[in-house]
Amino acid sequence: MGVYPATMPRSDDDPELAVALLDEIAWLPVEHDWSFRADQPEGGFNRYGWGSADQARFDECWDTDVYVLADDLIATSGAMWPWAMPRLALARHPSFAACVLGLAERREVGRRHTYRDRPQSVYELAMMYGSFDHVRLERGPDGWPPAPWLACPVCGARFWAAILSPWMLRQYGPPRFCNRCCVRARNGRSWGDRDAALTGIRRLAAAIEGIPDQQLAAHVSLAGIADDRRDAIIVGLIVAPAPSSAKEQLGATWLRVLQASGLVGEAWRPARGTYCIATDGHPCRSLAERTVDDFLSAHGIAHDPEPRYPGSARRADWGLADGTLIEYAGLLTDDEYSAKIAEKRSIAAASGVGLLVLVPEDLPNLGRALGAWLPPS
Repeated sequence: MGVYPATMPRSDDDPELAVALLDEIAWLPVEHDWSFRADQPEGGFNRYGWGSADQARFDECWDTDVYVLADDLIATSGAMWPWAMPRLALARHPSFAACVLGLAERREVGRRHTYRDRPQSVYELAMMYGSFDHVRLERGPDGWPPAPWLACPVCGARFWAAILSPWMLRQYGPPRFCNRCCVRARNGRSWGDRDAALTGIRRLAAAIEGIPDQQLAAHVSLAGIADDRRDAIIVGLIVAPAPSSAKEQLGATWLRVLQASGLVGEAWRPARGTYCIATDGHPCRSLAERTVDDFLSAHGIAHDPEPRYPGSARRADWGLADGTLIEYAGLLTDDEYSAKIAEKRSIAAASGVGLLVLVPEDLPNLGRALGAWLPPS
């Protein structure tokens, strides 16, 4: 049976949101079942020929620590968990990820894959289906629950969580919002007058408690953020104008848009990312960074922002009292970005400094990722 929110959808008492929800949606993803069911071997998309020989080689890389990753994802994402395994493994268990990537590079797995000459594509397939098959065969058909029916807290629509595209989960966190509201949040409003544009930009800034970057909708990660705040940010993204529409209405550049909205002054110069301030006053370049910083503060973990790596001009996102450095890596699928993180790993290893790399999939369970630094309860 479906699960409905305890309160009415936000659109019922929010006229601006109700109007925004009337805008026509130019496209919607095909409503495919993306879920990985413990009682069905086919999984959520396309096995691309992944078979028993591939699985046997993959299992050689597996160790007991990987179960921790799988359990964390099952707890937060349910039947959608294998979609997040490729990126989480890179950050939390790099030796496991390197082993699987090596198999892909040597073409020891994925030989029947359509893109078998692309190691990264084979790696992602192996991480998803190899992990899915390993845990499914180990735990049986009741290994995790199927995708539930939910009611969207924004518009009230009833929907099946299994139809949410993987990008929706990566950006907006565990299943909560219907696919139509996810697309509206990703696109922003393309209609409306100048007053509507001003109101939308200001509401988005208030929701994120910061200054929105014009690419916020494309790169935001809401995993690990409390549900009521996730709801407010999704609403802010829906009522805010698309960047192109905002610039048509308010100014030729994003800086002019922010100035017209009264969010910044004439002397302000934008930095890369979404500038916001953590609870302890530390500046953050994204909502995800603020989530981590606020967690550290809330749990009494002393931390300094942007310390240097030993003997290098590179900086980490945070430094802890015991010398451990922490990076929040939100774009590991980007080759240049991934190479920079790999360089930082090398610098830390060479200097004997501990380095913890966090990814979006860590945000819902920071207590696990940062458990070694939590004070005794």
